[in-house]
Amino acid sequence: MATGSVDFILTDPVCLPIQSSSGQTIRNDDNTSWIRPAFREMQRVVKNPGLCLTFYGWGRADVFLDCWQLQDSWPVGHLIFPKR
Repeated sequence: MATGSVDFILTDPVCLPIQSSSGQTIRNDDNTSWIRPAFREMQRVVKNPGLCLTFYGWGRADVFLDCWQLQDSWPVGHLIFPKR
């Protein structure tokens, strides 16, 4: 994708262990090594001004906040959806 060609990015990455009610799991679902390279690409392709919205579990907030800061970007807020 061309640099500065995207207005909006929405992503909901898996980076926490997930298990279904039947016990099924997703291999490598707790791997976070791909996040920094992905955020570099997101920063490259998003327009200025643009918007990136990322869903993540609160237990991994530090990983995502670190990535944004390394890209000289800052979150403008957090929306919290309590789950039962």
